Amino acid sequence: MLEADTSHKLSEVVARILGDFAFMIVGDELTETPPGQEWLCANVTYRGPMGGVINCWCTRPFANELAANLLGMDPSSPDAAAQAQDAVREFMNILCGNLVTERFGCEPVFDLNIPTVAEATAPPALQGTPAHDACILEISGTPLIIEHQNTNQD
Repeated sequence: MLEADTSHKLSEVVARILGDFAFMIVGDELTETPPGQEWLCANVTYRGPMGGVINCWCTRPFANELAANLLGMDPSSPDAAAQAQDAVREFMNILCGNLVTERFGCEPVFDLNIPTVAEATAPPALQGTPAHDACILEISGTPLIIEHQNTNQD
């Protein structure tokens, strides 16, 4: 069975992708999320020699800023809000492709599903997820939560 190289911490991959892809600077890892946020939940699954899912919980302001950075507009513009979910889907697609390549190498072939995004009431607690597979990051004052789960299916 294919073994994952988990030396590539999820938080490091997320920080690199956000910096390279969206010119966003990741701050410190947070220990908890602030109350009163509007949340989106996104996920993308992959299958191949190994299977897995990447889940993301982000705030509406993060999604608007992500869209604005990608499209070169003001984060408070209606266009940024309208494109926010598409921007989160694209981020998830790029994150999944990069994480799979870094953890499993370039040789195995993986199929990535189309990322989904939906409104969420709150993010979950990440209890029991290994530290290299979960992170709560601060970007421009808003939290971003990412979790990777291996499904270990062929």
